[in-house]
Amino acid sequence: MKSYWRAIVLAALGGILITMGAAAQGEPALLFVITGQSNAGQQGKPGQVAAADAAPVAGAYYRAPQHTKVQTVVAMQPWRGAFGVELSFARAVRAACPGREVVVAKVYSGGTSIIAWDPDAPNSQWQYDRGKVGNAGTSPQYPRVLDAAAQAAARFGRPTEIAGLLWGQVERDSRYDYGAARYEANLRELIIALRDDWNKPGLPVVAIDSHTQLDSGGAVIHQAIVDVAGSVPGVGWAATRDLGTSDGIHFNSAGVVTLGERLAAEWLRLAGGCGQ
Repeated sequence: MKSYWRAIVLAALGGILITMGAAAQGEPALLFVITGQSNAGQQGKPGQVAAADAAPVAGAYYRAPQHTKVQTVVAMQPWRGAFGVELSFARAVRAACPGREVVVAKVYSGGTSIIAWDPDAPNSQWQYDRGKVGNAGTSPQYPRVLDAAAQAAARFGRPTEIAGLLWGQVERDSRYDYGAARYEANLRELIIALRDDWNKPGLPVVAIDSHTQLDSGGAVIHQAIVDVAGSVPGVGWAATRDLGTSDGIHFNSAGVVTLGERLAAEWLRLAGGCGQ
């Protein structure tokens, strides 16, 4: 059963969500959603990578009010002196699919367990679970994901097709046995719910691999992601453990660029090309 807030968001944005999935004359823009923890945000700094890696991406657009501080869809480029995986991801997808525009919608919450993305939150079990991973004050994230996609589609102003989910959340649950043990079931539920709500049963989903607490929860989460990818069609993952970090948790600028490229390569593999 859908939670109250999930039902409200779907009812309010139903027309937009239908538009996103509807066929249109010509090729609609490919709409991607990035969500997760702080590594789904923007850790890259333009001055720390080659100029070509920080350059604007023609034919690609971005909506992430948390980052840009504006509600509109903007050109895909670094904003406010920073960028995330969306920049190199969009560049790689545009290079492989030059006939398709790319729109990225992003919403994230640092230090937050996958439990916050429970499609049926809030409820008493969810309140208990989030307390077990030190997230007692966290608000439901699932409605924010639906809203991010719908708002990006509406504000882009031209036809879009929801094309993929990039999942960047592993670190919080790696710290807690409770979260790690439940990660696989929670990830499966999230994928099923989003595919259902977006009416995209085969929607490609690419997760980042765990890269922290590798002697404990990180190893459990790695196996959970591998198992989901191995048993759910259209799900894949991108390696992260060889990427540099600035603090042991957050990827450095070069790592952000490489991770975006890996996410794009995996999405292209899952989609069988350009999502056509």
